[in-house]
Amino acid sequence: MRLLFIIVLSFGLFGCMNPAATGPLFTGLMPSNQDKALIYFYRPLEHDGGTVCLKVLLNDIEKGCLGTTGFLGFHAKAGEYHIKIKPDAFPVHTLLEFDVAISPNDKRLFKITIANSRDVPKDNSASRYTAGGTWFIKELPFRFAEQELSNLNESIGP
Repeated sequence: MRLLFIIVLSFGLFGCMNPAATGPLFTGLMPSNQDKALIYFYRPLEHDGGTVCLKVLLNDIEKGCLGTTGFLGFHAKAGEYHIKIKPDAFPVHTLLEFDVAISPNDKRLFKITIANSRDVPKDNSASRYTAGGTWFIKELPFRFAEQELSNLNESIGP
């Protein structure tokens, strides 16, 4: 019984380690696709209080799991999307969600991060207060985020 407890505890601890992205460094945007939009999500902080990667879902279809200091890039068809951000260790819990309209050949960039409530921008796409701070998603133009993106690694795709 004691061995079983130690094994279960070990799996619990390993599941709560920092989920840093380990793919290649960001070197530039993926090639455009005229029929589809180019969508990026990124999570710039190394120690944001999150102990799991964050699943990015478009209309309940998983596009990847975003680790700390990481980014995800993918193409999406034009249309209306309901975006959910879910911690991968808690499949029924949605951390953040919002709706977005995507046009063909769009280039969209969403930053996911956490801050003290007073430091959260008013014009974010979604936010949620937690004991560790307020998580939020903010859409940014790529030109304002290029420096921040250049320090990030690719996260796990689908």
